Amino acid sequence: MLLTQVIDWSSSIGRSFVYLLIFIACMALAYYATRFFTAKARGTPYGNLKVIEGLGVGQQGNVLLVKAGKKYILIGVTKERITFLAELGEGDLNLNEPAAPAKFESYLKKFMKNKKSEK
Repeated sequence: MLLTQVIDWSSSIGRSFVYLLIFIACMALAYYATRFFTAKARGTPYGNLKVIEGLGVGQQGNVLLVKAGKKYILIGVTKERITFLAELGEGDLNLNEPAAPAKFESYLKKFMKNKKSEK
């Protein structure tokens, strides 16, 4: 009786371990699949088309800066249509790396400084 209980207990641990390994493998597969498809959606940096920047306008509209070959094109994108807005030259653009987004710490310091000045 005791021997069968030990065998049942060890098989349930083994089964749980196998389920855990399967879960981890599925999560890793989902992570790498997401990275792969995101890279495909953005396009390769060596192709002829690349979305340089985008800005949401309203609930369903976007303005996109697209590099097509050596030209920069500004387009408006909505659910119903895509509209050509302008063609820009490199001299019209600031193509430097975007500034890193501010960290929470900087917002907190600014907030605390404003709170102290209110007193």
